Amino acid sequence: MDTIVVGGGIAGIAAAARLSAQGHAVRVVDPGPLGGLAQTLEPLPGWRIEAGPTTFLGRSRAVFELLGLLGLSEAVVPLAGGARYLRRGGRLRRFPFRLAELPRLILGLFRHPESGPSVRDWFAARVGDSVAEEVVGGLVTGIWATGPESLEMESCFPSLFSARSLWAAMRAPSAGKGTFTLRDGLGAIGGAAAVRHVATTADVAERRGDRWVVNTSEGALEAEALVVAVPGWNLREVCPWLAVPEFTYSPIVGAHWLSPDAAFPRGFGYLAGPREGAAVLGTLFTSSLFPGRAPAGLVAGATLLGGTRDPAAVELSDDAVRDRIATEHRALTGRGITLDALHLVRRPRAVAIPGPGHAARLRELSALPTRFALAGAWCGAGSMDDAARSGFAAAHRVTA
Repeated sequence: MDTIVVGGGIAGIAAAARLSAQGHAVRVVDPGPLGGLAQTLEPLPGWRIEAGPTTFLGRSRAVFELLGLLGLSEAVVPLAGGARYLRRGGRLRRFPFRLAELPRLILGLFRHPESGPSVRDWFAARVGDSVAEEVVGGLVTGIWATGPESLEMESCFPSLFSARSLWAAMRAPSAGKGTFTLRDGLGAIGGAAAVRHVATTADVAERRGDRWVVNTSEGALEAEALVVAVPGWNLREVCPWLAVPEFTYSPIVGAHWLSPDAAFPRGFGYLAGPREGAAVLGTLFTSSLFPGRAPAGLVAGATLLGGTRDPAAVELSDDAVRDRIATEHRALTGRGITLDALHLVRRPRAVAIPGPGHAARLRELSALPTRFALAGAWCGAGSMDDAARSGFAAAHRVTA
């Protein structure tokens, strides 16, 4: 069976890799390099950065399966980073809870009250408003760049949602521990995808008789099966005949920098929740995470700005971004910072926000035409694992 996969990100690569392994002829249509947002760049000699996702978790079974199909299992390495911090009360804290919050927090481990659909509602009903808004709010900033009130619990934390209580979730068998990356960066995923890549833009896909036809800037392509693995915001352009829900995306600018005098502590990095009023969303201490990816004598970091609370940040000038990084660094360390180099990665639509009603809207998309499937990180909570898992599910659907 011949198949066209529209979209060459993680979801499209997973679908194509599974179909190819089963002996099907596959063409991946995507105007850019394979890998989607997962690109590893070298802005300067000796300085490598991740322009999209940075890591994946040990419980990401679909990612590990995909890496196996691509021959990248031996390239998986654990992160060298350590402590994770939360900016709370204008300070970096490894233990982010206040003493007065501990009794409610301990009791909340065992409670399973009814709550509203949002992440904020779920946690507030168990551990209180301040923890839900400031601690959980800070943690979700690093994933979706939005507040917990804008996120659906069922979609974002399905295992917690199913367990109903924090204690039950903690006692559940773990699918895997740790945080990982690839030795040469996550950009290796696109480079290892041994599939036929048609470097062109897909305009509209439609069914003609017993074949699928994809109109592209280079002419029409046709195949027996079709997988559309594009971001949610692009679905209506490729499949205008398909009733798809509206998707909201967080805008993010990743500011990658090199400094000879950065004073941040060693560790993974920190996040700043919406209650902090910080000029940034957080910073990854990339020299701690990825030793050897920065020139000698310099410290590398990656500061995230924007999100739904500051969408205009994605358009900030380089100088304005430098000022924000310097202001934040001084506020947290009491010291200035020299930025020898700055490389901005602007993503006006960086990550899909699974808001209230997201899971129900996805269930409505289950009735699809013959030999047709959808895939993408938006099919779940937006992670690399959601993307890979949806790609595998799409490959199964078009061959079933």
